[in-house]
Amino acid sequence: MLFRSEATPENERGSSSSWFNPEQFTVEKRRWLRDQRLSVDFDAATARLNLSGDKADEACAAMRELRTFESFLVCGLEPDAEVNVVADSVAAAREARLSGAAADVAITDPRKLRAYRGTAGNTYKASVLFQYPNASEEEPTFAVDEVAAFCFPHGVEPRLLERTPSMSKLQEIMYGTTFTDGDDHVFVFQVQTSDNTPMYGVCVYVTEVLKQTPPMIQHLRTRADGGSAPTEIETLSLANNKSPVPSLKNRYIQVAPRCYCMLSKLPLFQTHFEVLSHILGMERVERINQNMQDLMPDASPSDAQVPTAQSNEALNTLRKYLECKVPDIGETDRDFIPSDGVKPIRLARPAPLEMPAAAYPSSLMRVSAEEEAFHLQGWSIVSLCCSLSLDNIISLLTAVLLEKQVVVFSNNLGELSAVSLALIPLLRPFRWQSLFLPILPQHMVDFLDAPVPFVCGVQHKTSELRARTSHLCRVNVYKDDIKLQWEGKALRLPNIKELVR
Repeated sequence: MLFRSEATPENERGSSSSWFNPEQFTVEKRRWLRDQRLSVDFDAATARLNLSGDKADEACAAMRELRTFESFLVCGLEPDAEVNVVADSVAAAREARLSGAAADVAITDPRKLRAYRGTAGNTYKASVLFQYPNASEEEPTFAVDEVAAFCFPHGVEPRLLERTPSMSKLQEIMYGTTFTDGDDHVFVFQVQTSDNTPMYGVCVYVTEVLKQTPPMIQHLRTRADGGSAPTEIETLSLANNKSPVPSLKNRYIQVAPRCYCMLSKLPLFQTHFEVLSHILGMERVERINQNMQDLMPDASPSDAQVPTAQSNEALNTLRKYLECKVPDIGETDRDFIPSDGVKPIRLARPAPLEMPAAAYPSSLMRVSAEEEAFHLQGWSIVSLCCSLSLDNIISLLTAVLLEKQVVVFSNNLGELSAVSLALIPLLRPFRWQSLFLPILPQHMVDFLDAPVPFVCGVQHKTSELRARTSHLCRVNVYKDDIKLQWEGKALRLPNIKELVR
């Protein structure tokens, strides 16, 4: 449909009319959105260019086949990184400097900022420390650096840890499982691939000693030094770290979070997290064995174990999980056994209620919108209802139904991703067609100026972002508040009172 513009100088002069074509602007917005898609997926078109006939069809079918996960990555700071660590308080930083025990550690005072406004100390760009499967074995691959940015949207914040006589904080890092205690250590991000397929990153934060490499990487280095080249695995950095297990007997230790991320097109979030928990448990056991002499003063030097060329349990679990066949839709009685003697993990793929049995796609097809919403609603809507009041949930739904530009703020990444992803099942049977980034990395804040409707999640509401988003629909999850106005008018759904009741 064409609309005439009556406010042009030509109209005022009585000359030819100017026509406004909304379809032209829609095409321009779609072109912009297509150009900004994150190409993190395997490109079947590339394989088709190099093959012909039946081989091309077979290659494209292989690209379409679902796997339990696409890649497993460990992201964070390299052990030899030179960084400034932030203390828990100004007094703790002053005491560390005066003691002289932290002469080789650069310590900074914490900033007096609220958590949702920024970090207490300096942050540093994360890098990929480990990737499975081997990136060189599958071409083309995804943009690895972009995954690290989504794992740490505002960078990695190293912290100072004091080794007290009771060693309570150190033992909490070595023995603890903080990722199971709160949703701020577990989150999910989503990106749209080049073929408009959602790819999920199931992430777990684990605080580790900065100077120590993860045991699975130590294992690979030991195999390489012993003359056995790693298979199916690639370590992307850490080559300069000569000491795999540095001593923990210093009074002050540098610690930083590392992100263990599983990328998958299959939205079996509960299964992915249980597999990650098993992998982290195996890594924790190896880390304790390596540091036994430092954690237990009475232990003899022979009690401390070093990485050997034997198989690594975490790597074996990854291999088994990757080789495991994806269940068909409606199959709920399959189990995945990560290790001998370990409780099986349920690998179920129940059918969505809104999908008729005759429409079940095979495992060679992409995940349907019904199945995606079905697996999201079990945990994301619960988190949404715990974070926002009913009135604010309806206001958020109003903004999304009217295709406004919505930005969600929360320093808790688990809460941030859950509130944003809950919109997918809430909108059923509709589906969001524009820009959707539940977690927006800091270097991608220009997306907030996009000329299209969007839903973006931001971890820290800095002064720059406050000014940049003042005209947008803002959802402040940390204080259960929504600023929902458009051109000075409040946005309300029709018959809102009946809907609330």
